[in-house]
Amino acid sequence: KNSVGKPTPKKKKPKQIPPPSKDLEYGELYATFE
Repeated sequence: KNSVGKPTPKKKKPKQIPPPSKDLEYGELYATFE
C-alpha cells in the first residue's frame, strides 16, 4: 500500500561523479565505490 502525499524517498546515491576538473579526486572516489 503506497502512502499518498509524501513522495517515495529515493535511496541516497553516493557522491555524484565530480566534474572533470577534479580528475584526481574522481579516480579516488571511483576506486572507493568499487
